[in-house]
Amino acid sequence: MTTTPLVQIPFPTLAELAADRPLADVEIVVTTTNPSYHGQTEFRIRPGVVDADTVELFGFSQCTVLARAMNERTGWAFALVEQFIDGAWTWAHVGVLTPAGRMLDIHGVRELGEVESQMLAEYGHPARVRVLPTLAALADAITPGSSVQHWTSDITNTMGVEIVAVLAELLTVQASEGGA
Repeated sequence: MTTTPLVQIPFPTLAELAADRPLADVEIVVTTTNPSYHGQTEFRIRPGVVDADTVELFGFSQCTVLARAMNERTGWAFALVEQFIDGAWTWAHVGVLTPAGRMLDIHGVRELGEVESQMLAEYGHPARVRVLPTLAALADAITPGSSVQHWTSDITNTMGVEIVAVLAELLTVQASEGGA
């Protein structure tokens, strides 16, 4: 489990909810319309804490939302993981590509080959990571012909946006400090 004190970053809705407590001590129930890969629709999230529910939400349901927040914060390109299933490449997951050429997502910083090997081992399909420079390119790769304006998320309220921003800050700062 990873935590960080994010006291210098303004998150007014979360700060009000936390009062005098650290953000990591605040538990927020996030529900999604569409279930995660493992069927979960309710997640107990503590801002700035990467635990099982956080990994399930941002690793198997809302990875595009976290990747977008990290991209907006850093300008790092998107790292789209695709699997070869039934004779075609289909998207499976997304993170961002660090300046050192590694993938950063809710699982942390990993070499691209490691991501591909893990996907093959876990799901039994060959995997590749494609680098996409813009949100528009990512949207088109996931849903060909779509535009960014038609992209929506289950996480749209102010608190949800702040939770994503806290995670994006946590992960990108840790990656940068680690030389990723």
